[in-house]
Amino acid sequence: MKSHLVAILLTCFSFTAFCQEDIKDEVSKLMQSGDFAGAMQKVNECLTKDPKNIDGLIMKSNVLINRFVASQPQISLSGNSDESIYEEDIGSIEEAPIIIPVDTANIIVAPLLKALEIDKTRKDIYFGVCTVYSYSMQLDKLNNYLPIVIKNIPVDDDLPYTLADYAVNFGQRKDFEDEMKVYNKLAELFPNSAGIMGDIAAQYVAHNDMKKAKESIDLAMKRPGADKLTYRNAFTINGLLENYDEAIKMCYKADSTLGYFYECLVKLSRGNDWKTSLSKWYVTFHDYADPARLASQLLSTNMNNGNATTDTLINLQLTDAYKIPVLRYFKEHSPYFLPAFKYAEALTYNSRYSDAVKAFKEIKTDTITALEKEDLNFYMAWALYKNGDKKEANTHWEPLLKSTDFYHKSAAAYFIGKSYLDTKDSAKAKQYFSMVSDSASKSKYANFCSNLLKGN
Repeated sequence: MKSHLVAILLTCFSFTAFCQEDIKDEVSKLMQSGDFAGAMQKVNECLTKDPKNIDGLIMKSNVLINRFVASQPQISLSGNSDESIYEEDIGSIEEAPIIIPVDTANIIVAPLLKALEIDKTRKDIYFGVCTVYSYSMQLDKLNNYLPIVIKNIPVDDDLPYTLADYAVNFGQRKDFEDEMKVYNKLAELFPNSAGIMGDIAAQYVAHNDMKKAKESIDLAMKRPGADKLTYRNAFTINGLLENYDEAIKMCYKADSTLGYFYECLVKLSRGNDWKTSLSKWYVTFHDYADPARLASQLLSTNMNNGNATTDTLINLQLTDAYKIPVLRYFKEHSPYFLPAFKYAEALTYNSRYSDAVKAFKEIKTDTITALEKEDLNFYMAWALYKNGDKKEANTHWEPLLKSTDFYHKSAAAYFIGKSYLDTKDSAKAKQYFSMVSDSASKSKYANFCSNLLKGN
């Protein structure tokens, strides 16, 4: 494990031979064996002979950071605190992110800053400083340092994305707010980069904020030099929001073949002549993986069977941006529960909670099965909860308390109990938490209930 960590961290900084030809290998072996005192002694001997040896200063930082990492837990056991119904894990075992205390980080970075006083052109050293600042979550220092980096190294098209890694480091340490502050600093420093604004938009999608995602992708489209990935992000966001005209335009720019295919799906959704266009597309692209499989189903004699087409759609590796117009069509043109439910659930999954609630309420329930009714209650309760309608959400959580699906039952107990906590009725809250708390290992919601009963 130690040699693995050393290998990873040495990629943060340049590492060339210095003082003696073989000292690089000697210091590396000492660190890999855990002898950081010996490694530091070798580095200090070098720097005593030549205090301005840049590679010696870099190696000193390497020894300092590796010594710190070796003293930290290598594995992190973390509970899942995310309320989302889509995140089912109770917890996870993963490699622990490196979080360096500020005082330690300042000691680690000092030799690098000294090296840059000697040679201001070393890109690798600037990146090393940024790494340490981001690992120690020093937002202000990092954001104030980024203009210095850009001023002193060659700027190419890849630099905004290289520096974005330091924003991501904050997110990996569970600080999304500061991650976005670094991203926004980069957007300010690279005003002609459409891609960095596109990446910001993608981050907001990943964190369920479609409003800010849309604002960011619109800003990206006002900048020059958008690439295929940025256009794909623009298509996805506009497609998920059902801004169909804009989505068609962006899809064409990302991939003209898929743009034509997507335009056919929108024609279907709008009740226009879609079959002529899709048939023409399918003649040429009948082996185009999942889009072709969907086209085949839509062009088949079984197309009007809303359940069959929805089943096909669910099992295809297509993003929801492609699925939503098809689901919307069958929601409006077939009597079946499945497409209407899947359309509303897709809106829920993509954080369009107000629209999802409306779509759920439009579903006819007089002929649906008990299991379908349960699924409807579960997802509608979540959409209502996220839309701020917690009282109405409870009317849909309540029937789930009798469910044989423990995940559904424990979610209901948790959310109803939490609503009583919010109104300071702790006795009533405990009544609901106690319904599932004895089975804390069976679901994250039961674990939440158990922890709340314990006062955690």
